[in-house]
Amino acid sequence: MNTHHITKSFFRFTRIVAAIAITTASLLLTFIGSPTLPAYAAPGDCSSVNPMGADNARTVQSVNNNGRMIELRTGYLPGGQYGWARIANPGGGDLVWMDFSQDGGFIWKQCGPYTANSRQFSEAVKTSRDAKRVFRACGTAGSAPTKCTPWF
Repeated sequence: MNTHHITKSFFRFTRIVAAIAITTASLLLTFIGSPTLPAYAAPGDCSSVNPMGADNARTVQSVNNNGRMIELRTGYLPGGQYGWARIANPGGGDLVWMDFSQDGGFIWKQCGPYTANSRQFSEAVKTSRDAKRVFRACGTAGSAPTKCTPWF
């Protein structure tokens, strides 16, 4: 076998391997998806509605984070039903926020974070009958990692 034939075969093999790698990467991104990151909500997205004084307020999801309860709450305020995040028994420097999504949680906006020593809740966002509009409460407690409730 001459050197020219070996070199030509090597370059053909390299191109085939590169094509397979590109195809595999494309398929993985298509089926698995790229990682989603939160978008910080614009002031109008979070409605600037204070949930204090909501009628029939109740916790619908919660998660314990280092002894603090991160809660997703709902209640009725003028204009309808709203959702918001709350942290119970906060310590200094704890943070709380609410994520909301229009597509079932693939892409979401984040209302907050709010420092829990100045307030223990996020702004309220109006709920919807649309099953794709979902909410979750998230927070950090001391040096513990962030924890979020399941989407609701």
